[in-house]
Amino acid sequence: MLTFQDVSSVCPNFRGAKDEQIRFHSLLLDLSLNGEKGLYIALTSFDILKAIEQGAIAAMWPSNQPLPAAVPTLFPVFFVERVDEALLTLLKTYLQKLNKEEWEQMTNIVFTKDKLLNDWIKTYDRAIKKEIFRYITKLQQHINRKKGGDKRC
Repeated sequence: MLTFQDVSSVCPNFRGAKDEQIRFHSLLLDLSLNGEKGLYIALTSFDILKAIEQGAIAAMWPSNQPLPAAVPTLFPVFFVERVDEALLTLLKTYLQKLNKEEWEQMTNIVFTKDKLLNDWIKTYDRAIKKEIFRYITKLQQHINRKKGGDKRC
């Protein structure tokens, strides 16, 4: 499972409570879906308050985007220059971690692929988008294999 320490190693600039015990049950990329105990990734929208309502317990946030004053002071926010690049690094790190260790619980990635592809067309580098989806696919295959489904990876 993805941990606070995993995220802080990729995104060292943060504010809020530093809790090494935090385990992220999901990566919340789409606010139309619930992401219980999730890390909100502010890629296509910047509604961090809605993300908190949807179950986010921390956020990856662009450093050039103002953080709403209503965000609780202790809510962990990891600031990054480019969210897409930080997400890609985080996915790579997580996949390497999964390949090294056996995990009973996995972090789910919550998103609607078509929606993200459409939203990203104007805003993010196509090569990075392609890499992110490649790593998401690898992670999903890894999870399926652990559950006894797809044997490829």
